Amino acid sequence: MSFESNKVSTTIITGPFVACTAASGGTLLGSGTAGYGVRITNVQAGISGAVFVGGIGPNAPFSGQGYYLDSNQTLVLPVTNFNQVRICAAISGVSISYIGLG
Repeated sequence: MSFESNKVSTTIITGPFVACTAASGGTLLGSGTAGYGVRITNVQAGISGAVFVGGIGPNAPFSGQGYYLDSNQTLVLPVTNFNQVRICAAISGVSISYIGLG
């Protein structure tokens, strides 16, 4: 999956690196319009750097539940706001970076 190539972005939205918690429900990316989607990269190196990506509410991730994103892998989600995504780390402190196109 990739950002739609025929769309023209008026804004590129970035956020700081996020250190994710291992607690159920994970860490909310924050708020920010991402009109065409968000690209999430697990920037943690090492074997314990996995994260689980999920939504909000009943779709929130926890260890073993959510999309598994290993070290140095990237995922693109077609969401309109960063606050629709939560990340749960296998071990607290795993960092991710993200960028959106608005």
